[in-house]
Amino acid sequence: ADHVGCQIITKRQSTRHGSGPWKAPPWLLKLPRAAEIIHGCLDRFLDKSPSFRNLAKAYDTLVSDFRKQLKEFHTQQVDKQQLPMKKLSFEIAALLQVPNMRQDPVLVGRVRELQQQIEKLQTAQREFRQEQAFQLHLYKAERSSKFHFMSPVPSPLRKTIFKEMENSAGNLVTTHNGISDVLVDYYSDLFAPPSTRPKDDDLSAFLGPLTKDKQLSDRAKVELAAPLRANEFYHTIRKSSSNSAPGPNALPFEVLKLAPHKWSLVLELVFTHQLHRHPRLTPLQLVSTLVLLHKKGPKSLAKNYRPISLLNVDVKILTSILAYRLQRHIRNIIHYDYEKYK
Repeated sequence: ADHVGCQIITKRQSTRHGSGPWKAPPWLLKLPRAAEIIHGCLDRFLDKSPSFRNLAKAYDTLVSDFRKQLKEFHTQQVDKQQLPMKKLSFEIAALLQVPNMRQDPVLVGRVRELQQQIEKLQTAQREFRQEQAFQLHLYKAERSSKFHFMSPVPSPLRKTIFKEMENSAGNLVTTHNGISDVLVDYYSDLFAPPSTRPKDDDLSAFLGPLTKDKQLSDRAKVELAAPLRANEFYHTIRKSSSNSAPGPNALPFEVLKLAPHKWSLVLELVFTHQLHRHPRLTPLQLVSTLVLLHKKGPKSLAKNYRPISLLNVDVKILTSILAYRLQRHIRNIIHYDYEKYK
């Protein structure tokens, strides 16, 4: 077939609190040391790639390793930034332990001076965060005009708490495991593979009338099935947009843009190995994060939430390359009236 359905398997993960996988902040990636970490990890991977017995596992380990090193570097930088304020706080605490300190004008003056220094540091940190938010707002405004009418100060995101959920029998469940099971069952049916869906609901039934009596030429088939090249990954990385939500591996586009040439070589090795020698991607590439956004109606019904799947950026790059390849031949198999929807 010219198109193959995507099989999505949903499952309930173990309970985990927090904001999700750690993502390197933009200011950290601008430091020279961050680029050194990325280049070092990529160089070691490329040097050892001929001897890898399991390239997929080695690639997943690569992503985990540089995330670990970047996080350690982030902790060092944060501690360094907070060190002056900690020293001032410790000095104030020591002065407050002096007997009859409040009766000594010299010590009182010193405490006030230290407090003023702390306020200056806090003001500088607050201004830095505001400047970062404003620069991000300007970047988004260049991509979409809707940001011209929005405040540059981002509003805090509010998470929806699932207090209860209605199961298939119409009963409300309130336990964590019960709510998770309801959501897993609902989206397992929603994303069921074509083999388990009714025939009328199959993707082929929808695309059939659009591609009737039309087939890809032999040349188009060869071009679409050609091995992925490093230059395709390189150009896709360079033109990709930053500040997008990463997938489960928390790998942002900003990290790939620090070393696009080396990343393109790595991705060429990985995807060539996985797609041409194996019928699937790496284990981590097959995982995505499903975010549910409430639309309208009762919050206890799973159908009232819009699912958004956050893929890993390396998989996004792969789909972009395949979409670009297909774009050159889509007009030969899709009716002219439907080309605007491609």
